[in-house]
Amino acid sequence: MITFSRLTRFPSLDVLRRHTPATLAVYVLCAYIALISLYNLWLGIDVRIAGKILALPGDTADPMYELGTSLGFWGFLLFALNFVMATRWRWVERLFGGLDRVYTLHGLLGRWTLALILLHLGMLTAQALPDWGLAATYVVPGLNLSYTLGGAGVLLLTLLVAATIWVRFPYQRWLASHRWMGVPYMLGGAHAIVAQGDWYLWLLTVVGSYAWVYRSFLYRWWGPRHSGTIHRVIELHGVTELTITLGRPHHFQPGQFVFFTVTRAAAGLPDEQHPFSISAIVDERTFRLSAKHLGDYTARLAELVPGDEIMVFGSYGTFGARGLATGKAALWVAGGIGITPFLSMLRHLAEGQAAPSSDIQFVWAVRDQADAIYLEEILTLADRLPQVRFHLHVTTTDGRLTAERLEALTGDDGTARRILLCGPTPMMHALTTQLAARGIRRSQIISEEFALR
Repeated sequence: MITFSRLTRFPSLDVLRRHTPATLAVYVLCAYIALISLYNLWLGIDVRIAGKILALPGDTADPMYELGTSLGFWGFLLFALNFVMATRWRWVERLFGGLDRVYTLHGLLGRWTLALILLHLGMLTAQALPDWGLAATYVVPGLNLSYTLGGAGVLLLTLLVAATIWVRFPYQRWLASHRWMGVPYMLGGAHAIVAQGDWYLWLLTVVGSYAWVYRSFLYRWWGPRHSGTIHRVIELHGVTELTITLGRPHHFQPGQFVFFTVTRAAAGLPDEQHPFSISAIVDERTFRLSAKHLGDYTARLAELVPGDEIMVFGSYGTFGARGLATGKAALWVAGGIGITPFLSMLRHLAEGQAAPSSDIQFVWAVRDQADAIYLEEILTLADRLPQVRFHLHVTTTDGRLTAERLEALTGDDGTARRILLCGPTPMMHALTTQLAARGIRRSQIISEEFALR
């Protein structure tokens, strides 16, 4: 007899627990697109086998023609969805279970969009052969208005996506190039409207274009922004601590992050938006950011002085809410500057603002002892929480942190715990794979995988 407890170990059910319904719906949509496209491809091959004919140029009843046009529609739909996901609207974050998850899915859909649109153009061109005149209308500018608009959009989209994926621009230059994505989208919308003009193509064009305009140009003014000033600046072994006081109260949650920009400072820092985790919440108007020096901008944050004016957008993220929502035993694993959300969560517990877990094993992996800049703060807070057992792992002396070393440190295999991971992406992916290989369900693992690129 199969009991429910055994059913919960089925991998398929584990997938359902790991993702929100909205995320699963996107995956189902992608699977449907792949299956219906393969079906149309098979129909096209079958028509040719049955008719003993290789080419049906321009025949709109040809399943290959239907495949080519449908690929364009699906690519355009995913393109619109990607713009909506990039808006940082609250309802979007709630639907997908956190902005980090939204951006992970955003990157996946970007690749799908490019692939579908390139296949759309390639399939229609191939279906037109050997009618070279018809094929030329698809790819030669000026022969047909609709196809000229579409071709220009495909070319620009290809260049922008290639730059996004393969060229390692500095962050702000990459972000500036990303803002141009709306141009190929609107060219694609114009192409679809001129070619067909159905109401749903108008709707997709308007919705996607508005989402792009909002995120690229209006978010700075219409987004969830809060003005404030720098209260204190502390430099700690390659990390700059910024204590910020807002002009009005805002309800932060432990484990969240904000987008930070300097609006007026004596040092003349550029007006750029960068995401930073909140490492301490003092009250509803005061909080602390901890920024590791990873580039020119973060290194210059130490030049800020009390009184400099800033703007923060947010707060965002569900890492802390997911991690503190249960009273189950937990394993917290931080790598390097990934300690920041755990600091605010630990303080939240120490101040009695959340129901404590029955038992928390807390592991922080750092490269060397000097990198453990928050060790004293953690030990002080942990002293007030008898259910928290803290372990420092120094990789230069103890080796790379692995699932096996986690078990040796904590004396627990983690199978009965909710596991929270935050740190460098390679570390999180490696630990997730290793833990899963040791029998831990992936739905037990909560990770903050925030990445803008």
